[in-house]
Amino acid sequence: MLKNKVYFFLTLIAALSLFYSCTVVKKYPKNNAFHFENNIKIEGELPKEKRLAIKSELFTQLEDSVSIKKASKIPWPSFPWIIPVSVIEQPAAFNSEKLEASVRNMKNLMTSLGYRRSDIKADTVIKLKKDQKRVYTEFTVVPGPAFRIDSISIDFPTKELQMLAAASSAKSFIRKGTIFDYGTLDQELSRLTEIFQNNGYY
Repeated sequence: MLKNKVYFFLTLIAALSLFYSCTVVKKYPKNNAFHFENNIKIEGELPKEKRLAIKSELFTQLEDSVSIKKASKIPWPSFPWIIPVSVIEQPAAFNSEKLEASVRNMKNLMTSLGYRRSDIKADTVIKLKKDQKRVYTEFTVVPGPAFRIDSISIDFPTKELQMLAAASSAKSFIRKGTIFDYGTLDQELSRLTEIFQNNGYY
C-alpha cells in the first residue's frame, strides 16, 4: 500500500512538472514561422561566473523582435486550470535580418568587453507543433583571446591634476594585465573625475 502511494505521489509530481514545463503560445502569426526560443552557447575556457555574466549581457543584445518574452500565467480555462505555465503572446514572425542584426550587436558587445576577435554564429531550426512553426535559435559564441592592457600612462595638462591622479593610482580600476573593457575604462574616468571635482576642479 505504501509503495503504491509513493508511486502515485511521484507520478503526480512528474505530471505537474510536465504541465509546468509546457509553453502556451497565443496570437502567433498564422502560416509563418515565429521566434520561439533562443539559446546562447559560449565556447572556450572561461571561468563559470564570467561565462554566466557574459551570457546574461549577450541576451540583452537581441533585437526586440527576436527576443522571447515569456510570462508565467494560469491559463484559464485550460486544463489543468490552477497550474501556471509559461505563456508567449504575439511572438514576432521570423526575420533573418533582425537575427543578423542581433549577431552584430553581440559582436559589438564582445568587442567592448575586450574580446576583439570573437566569432558568433546563429543556427536556426523550425519545429512544428500543430499549426505552429516554432523557430529555435542557438547562438554559438567563441570569444577568442582577450585583449589586455600592457602599459598605462597618465598625461594631464596641469601638474596639480597629474599629482592628484598619481596619488590615487593604487585605487585605479585599470592595471597592467587588465582586460581592455570599455566599462572598466569608464569606471576609471568617473573615479578620476570625482577626485578632481572633490578637489575643486570642475
